[in-house]
Amino acid sequence: MKIQEIAGRRVKVSRSTISVLNDDGKTAGMITGVDTFYNMPPREQIEHAGKLRRLGIDRLKMDWRRMFFVKGVWYYLADDGALAWAHKFREIDGDKPIARLEEARQAAEQFGAEIIHVARITDTRK
Repeated sequence: MKIQEIAGRRVKVSRSTISVLNDDGKTAGMITGVDTFYNMPPREQIEHAGKLRRLGIDRLKMDWRRMFFVKGVWYYLADDGALAWAHKFREIDGDKPIARLEEARQAAEQFGAEIIHVARITDTRK
């Protein structure tokens, strides 16, 4: 399965795998060999952090938990479910959660990551 095929679908993220879930919550496909900023060797982390600094991106706005490095390309998974939830509770939480999600997406875009919108992300890497 190619990473572009996960657009609009529910996904589950683990240490080095992104699983696509069907309507029943069962695995429908997998992308393996996925790296993240946090499981890369320190040498590569420094290289990517340096790129972030050279581009003038605010490091506090970058959401590395949603950035995935697959076959030499950075991808940012935009969780449309989380954005919809933030809009739903805007009256209670205000605009801060929406702004944080949008700023993270914009920072990833500025970094050069390909943005992939998914229906919902379940993260098992805690």
